Amino acid sequence: QEGNVYFDTKKPWKDPEGMQTTVACCLRALNVLALVSFPIIPDAAEKVWKMLGNQSLLKDQNWDAVLETSIPPNRTFPKPEVLFTKVEDETIGRELEALKTALERQKT
Repeated sequence: QEGNVYFDTKKPWKDPEGMQTTVACCLRALNVLALVSFPIIPDAAEKVWKMLGNQSLLKDQNWDAVLETSIPPNRTFPKPEVLFTKVEDETIGRELEALKTALERQKT
């Protein structure tokens, strides 16, 4: 959320001179976000890491290396991919009903 606030406050689309710094800070923050989220959501974190154009595996990185890493100018990025698929309310409802039914069967 703070990254969004920073980006919106800096308005890089209105500040061509400061745009490179703003975008570089945001990309660096995403690198760190990938690292800190890795223990919780490793697959998604690894995808973010790759989408930032990193060639190495995130699981092989350490704090110091990531904190010192900056994304080089003119880096090209791969096409972004969806990190999570949306679970529709109907699907959640069906799953909850199936769980309730299974629990009731266990009680009897």
